[in-house]
Formats: sequence, structure tokens, C-alpha cells
Amino acid sequence: DALSGLVRRCIQPTMLIDETITEENRNKAREAVEPEMCVKGEVIVREGDIVTPAQYTMISSLGLLSENSFDVQLFAGVAMLVLLAMATMGFYLWRFHRRLLTSPKQMLLLCVIVVLTAAICTGLREIHVYLTPVTLGLLLVALLVDVRLALFVNTVLALLAGALISAGSTSYAVMLMTVACGPMIAVLFSRSMLRTTTLLAGLCIAVSNFFVTLAVGLFSSAEMQGVLVNALWAAGGGALSAVLCIGIQPLLEWLFNLATAAKLIELSNPNQPLLRRLLLEASGTYHHSIIVANLAEAGCTAIGANGLLARVGAYYHDIGKLKIPTELLNKPGKYTDEEFAQVRLHTQYGYELLKPLPLDAHIKLAALSHHERCDGTGYPNGLTTNDIDPYARVVAIADVYDAMTTARSYRAPLCAFQVIANFERDGLQKYDTKCVLAFLNRIAGTYQNHRILLSDGRSANIVMLNDKQLSRPIVQLDDGSCIDLSTAGDLHIQAVL
Repeated sequence: DALSGLVRRCIQPTMLIDETITEENRNKAREAVEPEMCVKGEVIVREGDIVTPAQYTMISSLGLLSENSFDVQLFAGVAMLVLLAMATMGFYLWRFHRRLLTSPKQMLLLCVIVVLTAAICTGLREIHVYLTPVTLGLLLVALLVDVRLALFVNTVLALLAGALISAGSTSYAVMLMTVACGPMIAVLFSRSMLRTTTLLAGLCIAVSNFFVTLAVGLFSSAEMQGVLVNALWAAGGGALSAVLCIGIQPLLEWLFNLATAAKLIELSNPNQPLLRRLLLEASGTYHHSIIVANLAEAGCTAIGANGLLARVGAYYHDIGKLKIPTELLNKPGKYTDEEFAQVRLHTQYGYELLKPLPLDAHIKLAALSHHERCDGTGYPNGLTTNDIDPYARVVAIADVYDAMTTARSYRAPLCAFQVIANFERDGLQKYDTKCVLAFLNRIAGTYQNHRILLSDGRSANIVMLNDKQLSRPIVQLDDGSCIDLSTAGDLHIQAVL
């Protein structure tokens, strides 16, 4: 303290501010400024000129500016762009995706995605124009609707975003970086649609945005530091698209009850409550469902349908057997008429179990209708072809195939080619023709070059399938001679060795 006091006494100020003189000097400088005068009829600023701060202040002081004015031309231009985009999208849907036009749920989902993307971009534009996640629409449409449609929607959103952003290299960069990543994302999602794929897509978009923005900045001769900053913001916008997509996707799946690949994979998890109960309470039925799922997925893939959806539908198709007494399910002999009538109720029980759950309708109908037959002889409702859910038709074929090739206490398992012969004999009337033919071709094809046992006791190798009679292929005996079983009378395949 003594040292501090000594220093204060030794240090003296060399310059003092005189407040009075300072204020007088300020007033003199203020009075020396000549006011800007505007003569009546004088042009303050011409159309097309850049408005300086002084000109803006003058216009504002004259009361010629209105902060709440409604720009009719701007509103009309934006409205025309939106209407043109909607008309273009409508024509594309009519030309290439007419099934979407007949699905109110899908159309509403598409509109929600576009509006949501536009709203988020508008809000984030206030932070930085390059942060706008325009590719959010691309990711959501690809995951929830259709990959090819996502490319078109992405192009439309890119053009709208570029048009509504201030002119110059910024709008070009936004349009280019949005369109550039489209094909790359389409390739990614055509192979896998897992949540991790979305993260990988976000990384790809971020890298693409960075280099596109950097390239546009370089050929527009912009200041290098500013270009790098913009490129980093653009990369952040790409990563933000993926993060937002991961957050929004489950919400839209829940709201619209969508059977996306990610949701279907979650439903196929053995730890799902119903599947776990099936495993613990009816293990035989559970393992049967696993085999049927593999067969149904292969059949659906062969006809170009959603194999993953068929697989999940097959997992749950016998879920109603949870309500059937275990001793009845495990009965070693044939059922009596009363017992069979009770077991048949598993289709309705399964539908009742699944009905309140947020599952795709195809999964619920697979449980209800997998014992229906196209000729009306099935149960529980005696439906015919057009009234049976398409995925239930596929599950029905896989269900019957596995039942016939599995051993029972009252009979041995049938050979695969015997089952194929049964389908060829009366299956084309009972089952969907397109599905059953594709299914049988896939099954028979797996036995190409396999060794088999003929009904006369000789063994042979399958060398060629007969497209018109898959149960009777051409076989080669051990002595090198070949037999066309389709012309060999009663000779047939007894077993696959």
C-alpha cells in the first residue's frame, strides 16, 4: 500500500480533457456542416442505380419509404415460380409416377416435405445463405417416397432456391451444389436405406458443397478468405441436411405410418415384443416364420416387389398362434375337425393383435389373409384374387411350400420337386399366377447341378430345367446318358441328395 501511494504521488497527468472546450468544438463542427437540400423536381436516384446511404436517408426523410409496404411484383413473381414448379412436378408425376397421384397419403407427404424444406431454408437463410439445407428435401423424398422422384424434386428445389436468393455467384453456387449431389445420393440410397447411410450421405453432400462453392468462388474472382468461409458454411449446410433428416424421418414415418427400409429392419429385430413372445412361447412357429420370410423375400424380389416388406410380413404372419393353446400347436397327430377350426382362428387373432400397432397395412393383411386362395376356397373370408393383399399372396405361397417340405409326425417331408409338381398341378388356380411362377423358377433354379434320386432308384445330376414343367428337368445319369423327365412317363425325382 505504501508503494502504491508513492507511485500515485510521483505520476502526474500530462494531458487533461477540457469538457467545456470539447463540447464547444463539437457544436462548431455541427454548425459547419451544410444541410443537403433537395429541390422540387430534382432526381435523387435513378432506376437501376445503387442506392447510397446518403440517398437512402434523404428518401426516408421525405417519407417516400414505407417499411410495411407490400411488393406486389415480388409476390407475383414468387407465386408464379411456385405455381410453375408445382405444375412441372405434377406433369412429372402424371408421366412417371401415376400411382402417387392416386394416393392422397403419398401426395400429402410429398407436399409436407417440400413445404418443410422451404420453411427450414427460409429460417436458416437469416443466419447464412450457404447454410440453407436444400438437400433435406432430396434425402427425405428418397427415403420416404421414391429415389428417382427425389432427383426431380431436388432439381426443382435447387432452381427455386437459386431464384429466391440474391442474384450473382451465390445463387449459382446454391443451385449447382444442390443439383451436383443428387446422383451420388441416389446411388447411395439405391443400395441401402439405413440410418447410417443417411449420415454417409450427409458427409458426401458436405464435401460436394465445399468444393462446388470453392470452385464458383474461384472462377468469379472473389476474395479467397471469403470464399473459404462460404465453402465451410456450405459444408455445414450439407451436414445439417443429414442431421435434420435423421430427426424428421421417424416423425414422418409415425405420422404417415410408412414402411420404410429402416422401420422394417427395426420390426424384424427378434427383440420386438411380439417376435420375442413367439420365440419363447411357440418356437416351432417362430422358426417356420423365419423360413417363410426367406422364401417370401426371394419371391417378391423375383417379381420386382418390396422383398423386405414381404420378409417382415412373413415374420408376423402366424403371430395369431400366440392365442392358440401350446398343447394344440404341438399335437403330434392330425387335428380333429374341432381342433382344426380352432387353429384356423389364428389368422383373425393375428390381425387383432397387429391392428392397433403402427404397422404397414400389408403386414397386418399378411397375418389375416395368408390362408386365402385366389379361387375363393381359402379362409377366413373366402376372398378371390383381386381382394387378397398382394403381399399376403406371396406369403401364402411361401407358407405352403415350407409346410409341405417340412416333416410332420404323420408324414415325411416332400421333395422340393414333388412340391413344385403339386403347384404345377393345381397351384395356378389357387395362387397368384405371376407370383407362383416366379417363386417356382427361383426354387427350381437353386437345384441346378444338384444330385438327385429318381423314382426307379437311379441317381443323376440335374443339367437343365424345363421352363414349361419345372418339376421334370433334364437329368444326366452316371453312365453319361441324359433323360428328359418331361417325356419319361411316371419317372420322377424322388429326393434331392
